[in-house]
Amino acid sequence: MLRLGEHGELSTASKAKNFLFVSVGALNGEWLITGTSGVILIVTGFGVSVKRAQAQAYQRVKNILIPNMYYRTDIGDRWFEDHDKLHSWGYLRES
Repeated sequence: MLRLGEHGELSTASKAKNFLFVSVGALNGEWLITGTSGVILIVTGFGVSVKRAQAQAYQRVKNILIPNMYYRTDIGDRWFEDHDKLHSWGYLRES
């Protein structure tokens, strides 16, 4: 479980390669947002398909507890609309 806003250190999950903190810092033992973008954490997922990578990323998000947290629920959705364009423009190799 990954928690932000509590006293002490971030859990070991924050040190994993699938989590990247941005714009956060500690002040008097409490973790605070330091930036202005509103983005404080990047979570990634991997899989043999975009759908599986997307599902893994959202499963990881379920294990994060940050007060007043919100996140996008459409990450990766455009892939299904845009992948043909990327192939035709030469950005992707044929599988």
